[in-house]
Amino acid sequence: MEKQAFLLLLIATVVTGRGVFDYRPLHSGRCNWAKAAEGYRWSEGFREGCLKCTCTEKDGSLWKECETHPRPTSWLGNCEVQRNDCKYEVVRVENQYQLCKVLAYTSYSYLTWVSDKDNMP
Repeated sequence: MEKQAFLLLLIATVVTGRGVFDYRPLHSGRCNWAKAAEGYRWSEGFREGCLKCTCTEKDGSLWKECETHPRPTSWLGNCEVQRNDCKYEVVRVENQYQLCKVLAYTSYSYLTWVSDKDNMP
């Protein structure tokens, strides 16, 4: 019975267009049409996700384009990753002051739709 009630709630959410399929423009204070024309860039701090972002216009839409700081994903020896705010270091387990060689880093890019020209705030 619980599974049926959950499924019914999920269907009702999708049918009404609320929640999952709600396509209202994002009103981001850091990204607007004027800032997109300037190519505005900013960095978000540790509490905001450590992203480096740009406000851009593509094909008549306003986008917030962000990238994460590089994170070490492969290294040699008996080492571990330490995070200091938005930056990472790979250090020896037995000597935290000795850096290890990093073989690979990973970074992610995010493209978030903010608004269309037709929906300007």
